[in-house]
Amino acid sequence: MNGEGTDPIFTWLKKAMGFQGLNKNHPYYDGMVGMFDKNVPGWEQSDDIKWNFTKFLINKRGTVVGRFETTYGIDEVQKEVAKELDK
Repeated sequence: MNGEGTDPIFTWLKKAMGFQGLNKNHPYYDGMVGMFDKNVPGWEQSDDIKWNFTKFLINKRGTVVGRFETTYGIDEVQKEVAKELDK
């Protein structure tokens, strides 16, 4: 997903929708920030995928319209998918 040998789909996704931040209201927010601060200097400025549960939303035209990090629940993702399907 990141680094040398990244599959082109992940390169495209990250370029199309950079890192949007973590959900500060998530119960694991503080722990994740602490882990990233310790192990991945500069993580907040990087568009790299932070965790393997990052999700991207692509609309009917093939445009990336959303990026949801691990700290966003599936209910939040589902709401955005429903909005896109209604368009």
